Amino acid sequence: MHNHHFARTRAEKVLDLRCLEESLTHASSSLQLRKPNSSEKGLSALVESLLGLPLDKRDQISNWSRRPLRENQVVYAALDAYVLLEVFEALKNRSGDVGASATFEYHVQELIRSKNKTSNKKEQREVDEK
Repeated sequence: MHNHHFARTRAEKVLDLRCLEESLTHASSSLQLRKPNSSEKGLSALVESLLGLPLDKRDQISNWSRRPLRENQVVYAALDAYVLLEVFEALKNRSGDVGASATFEYHVQELIRSKNKTSNKKEQREVDEK
């Protein structure tokens, strides 16, 4: 059995795509997304509303601590990561289609700046508590 130790690293330039979608939709009514046909929530709902199909989330609740991971778990994880790029591009393209490219860039930068401020405050509290 392998004993894995993960160094605590600070993520930089984090962008929550759901927050971006909400921010863009609020800024421009022409960016309204269609509601998902399914009862999906979160990333899967966003994928469905932008790309037309929900994600297959069956492996989300599988046993991720068991090694080696099953092939479907590896595919699930890779797809979950890959689709983030597709969602980002779809939001960017939709913004460009309605003449809101500058709005898109502004909201991306604001959300990143806001997330980094929140992360810095949380890290400082954790240091202070030690």
